[in-house]
Amino acid sequence: MKILPNAPRTPKDNTAERSIASHWNPTMFSPAANSIRQRLLGRIITTSLEHPPNLTDCERIEDAVKDLDPGTLSGADEVAFYDLQEHEDRYEVLLSTSFDFSSLAFTQNLAPTSTPTNVDVESIINALPANNPGTQKFVYRLNAMKMLLGCVQATQCAHPALMGQRSALITALTVDIDDFVQSGMNQWALCTTEATKRHGLRVVHAANRRDFVYSSPLALSIMVLTALIHSIMGVSRESCDFILASLKAILLMAANMQDAQAQRFIMQHLSHAPNTLATTLHLLNLPPPLQLYVVCPHCSALYQEFDHAQLPGTCTARNFDSPVC
Repeated sequence: MKILPNAPRTPKDNTAERSIASHWNPTMFSPAANSIRQRLLGRIITTSLEHPPNLTDCERIEDAVKDLDPGTLSGADEVAFYDLQEHEDRYEVLLSTSFDFSSLAFTQNLAPTSTPTNVDVESIINALPANNPGTQKFVYRLNAMKMLLGCVQATQCAHPALMGQRSALITALTVDIDDFVQSGMNQWALCTTEATKRHGLRVVHAANRRDFVYSSPLALSIMVLTALIHSIMGVSRESCDFILASLKAILLMAANMQDAQAQRFIMQHLSHAPNTLATTLHLLNLPPPLQLYVVCPHCSALYQEFDHAQLPGTCTARNFDSPVC
C-alpha cells in the first residue's frame, strides 16, 4: 500500500505521540518538583531507559495534577498535599545554598571506597575535628537532608499524583545525600594527596633536564626571550609567566595550521619548554640574586662588585677624548 506524504495520521499514532510528550512534559508535577525532575533526569536516565514506565499511567497522572485542588482531596491527601509542598520548599532552600568542601580539614585516616553506598558516614565525621566550623556545617547540612528525607518518607498519601511527587522527592534527596557524602570522601582523598606534595622550586636531575631542554632550539628560544624580557625590561615574574604561556599558545596555534608532521614536530619541542619563569631561570642557570654594581660619581661608569675581587681605588674609565676619569 502506498503512503501519501500528506496522509493524515491514525488515531493510534496520535495517542502514542501524545503519551510520549506527556511523559517528558516538564509540567508533570508542581513547579517546585519540576527542578527536581530535571536534576534527576541526567542521573536516572539509564534506569528509565532500562525500565520504561507505563505511559498511560503517566498521562493520567499528569491530567490529574493539572486539575488537582486540595479542597477536593480526602483528609489524609489534603494534609499530604500541603506537607509535600512544605517539604519541596525546604528542599529548594537546601539547593539554593552550596557547601564549601575545601573547609573540611581531616585529621585522621579514612579508608577510601569507590561507591557512595560503601562510604561510612560516621567514619567521615570521626575523621574531622569536632570543634572545626567546617565540620559543624557539614554535619548540620547532612542531618538536615536526612531529617527532610525522613519527613518525606513519613508522608502518607493515596492520590497517584501525590505519590509520584513523594517518590520524586525521596529519589532526589537520596541521590543528593549520596553525592554529599561522596564529595566529603573526595575531599579526604584530596587532603591526603596534598599532604604528600612538596611545593616550591626543587632541583630534580638538573643536569639531565638542562641537556634535554638545550636539545630543543624552539624551547630554548622561548626561554631565552622570556628571560631577557624579565632581566632587561624589568617585567615581573607573574607577567613573564603569562608571556611564556602566550608564546607557547601562539606557536601551538601556528602548529595546528601546518601538516601533521610539522604539527607533531612543533608540539614535541614545545613540550620541553617550562611553564614558569622560575623554572626557566633555573634551567638557564641564571643566579637568582641581582648583580651589584658600583657607579663612578663623575662619569657614571659601572664596576661589578664581587666578594672575591677588589674594586679599583680610582676610576679607570676613559671618555671620548681618551683621558682617564
